[in-house]
Amino acid sequence: MPRQKSNEGFENSIERTKQREDEPFDRGLNRVSRLANLLDSRYRIPGTVLRIGWDPIIGLIPVVGDTLTAGLGAYIVREAIRLGARKRVILRMLFNLFLDWLIGLVPFIDILLDMGFKANAKNARLLVREWEAGRLKKVPRSSNGFQVESER
Repeated sequence: MPRQKSNEGFENSIERTKQREDEPFDRGLNRVSRLANLLDSRYRIPGTVLRIGWDPIIGLIPVVGDTLTAGLGAYIVREAIRLGARKRVILRMLFNLFLDWLIGLVPFIDILLDMGFKANAKNARLLVREWEAGRLKKVPRSSNGFQVESER
């Protein structure tokens, strides 16, 4: 059977290559979205449209709870750094995280404010906007997960 001279195979390989190139971004964004959902809006309060996550629940433990959830939220910032987000976006994410932690230090009021502020969801949206605008850069990583200096 003669071989067809078609660009179909080539076009498919280009598409597969593009998918592989976007795979680290897709996996990173997926992890960030899942964590933000878990921390900020995993559960709906029955009879209302309000959603809460583990952030206000763990935040019931004074200081320690909010520090723990800030540590979990820092993972989102770490992923943004790993995916190559701009410094301005990273600083905004850190500010959101700091503000969320600061709000958490106020007893009783922190729960209500924490339910409304949702720093992790804001940070996840910032990262998704960076990706949609095509501003994320590929950051080479070594096998141990640390960034590798590019050769010049």
